Amino acid sequence: MNPAQKKVIRTLNSCLVGQEFNTYEWAKSVNSLQSLHLEVLIETWWKKANGYKLCYISGPITGLEKDVYTANFNNAADIVSNFFEPIIPIFDAPLEWHEYMEIDLAILSLCEAIYMMKGWKDSKGAKVEHLKAKINGMNIYYED
Repeated sequence: MNPAQKKVIRTLNSCLVGQEFNTYEWAKSVNSLQSLHLEVLIETWWKKANGYKLCYISGPITGLEKDVYTANFNNAADIVSNFFEPIIPIFDAPLEWHEYMEIDLAILSLCEAIYMMKGWKDSKGAKVEHLKAKINGMNIYYED
């Protein structure tokens, strides 16, 4: 994660309570101007700050066609939406795998639950997200 991305995340985390300026608009502006690829994180932060119950959706992405993994995540979101506001951590960006994971784990930390889609055990990223959720004592739900 680059320094600008880290600054946006630090600022958002410090402003969840007692906002002195429009943090949401500032973060969107900085993200857009600097192409930080933090859209999902910023929207998730806004939902948490506004009292939404958030559930992160985790599952395999690498090695699948975009239309396949997108459909899988959208199907999972339909299920999750009965109980939580689903968070789909999919975004297009020219990032390395570890950079995606840093952003995804920051998004996950804003949620109170995680939904593990079928095939998660075969995904390195989903296994990392599962472990982080267990360590943080989050509610974990499984598709299979």
